Amino acid sequence: MGLMTHLAATATFLTVVLAIVAAIFGVTLLLLGGDFLARNHTLRVRRHQSVPVYYRHLVLGH
Repeated sequence: MGLMTHLAATATFLTVVLAIVAAIFGVTLLLLGGDFLARNHTLRVRRHQSVPVYYRHLVLGH
């Protein structure tokens, strides 16, 4: 095996590993985001606030 073959194999391996990590991170982010939105939905609806107003208050109110 030459140097270029070794570098290509290493690059392919790293690409696959990074793609798997990115997919896991993305799914985790979606699950946590969905849980956050579901928990706050009842409170937001009870206050009769729009989505942008409610979440803007959460972000800027702290």
